[in-house]
Amino acid sequence: MTDEKPLVVPSELRTQPEKPKPVMQEEFAKFKEEVNGGISAIMGKLEKLAEVKPVSMPSQPTSVKVEAGPDNETPVPVSWVNAVHEILGPEFDVKFEQPDSGGALFTIIVPKDKSNATVDHWKMYKRDFRTREIGATGLGGVKEWALLVRKNLTTTGVKLIQYP
Repeated sequence: MTDEKPLVVPSELRTQPEKPKPVMQEEFAKFKEEVNGGISAIMGKLEKLAEVKPVSMPSQPTSVKVEAGPDNETPVPVSWVNAVHEILGPEFDVKFEQPDSGGALFTIIVPKDKSNATVDHWKMYKRDFRTREIGATGLGGVKEWALLVRKNLTTTGVKLIQYP
């Protein structure tokens, strides 16, 4: 067996659990009234929060007209437009597309008076678009493409704005 000694608690330290005191009917009624009153107050506040308030609508519906373009046409970042205008001039326009087949196509639209395209080209296509896949190069790819378009135009005698 073990050498453990049993724990002996002196009799003066031993206490007997007190028997529960009976609750009087008046005490219980008062407690019940307090609890129910608290629940009623909470429910009243919740009901006020849950009330649906009518929303006033303007008499004239406001709408914004959005011009529809091809599904793959994407808004051009302002920094890209500014870069093209700085390198080529403000009369050049741009377009950015993300085709379903993937990639990122950036197009510089050359105005007719700045174009070095042939008369036959203008008869057939009626515009001068310079498009390039720029991938994930972002603003750097846009500047690089604008500089190449500038080089192509200036070598054929087209006058552009001064660029450093």
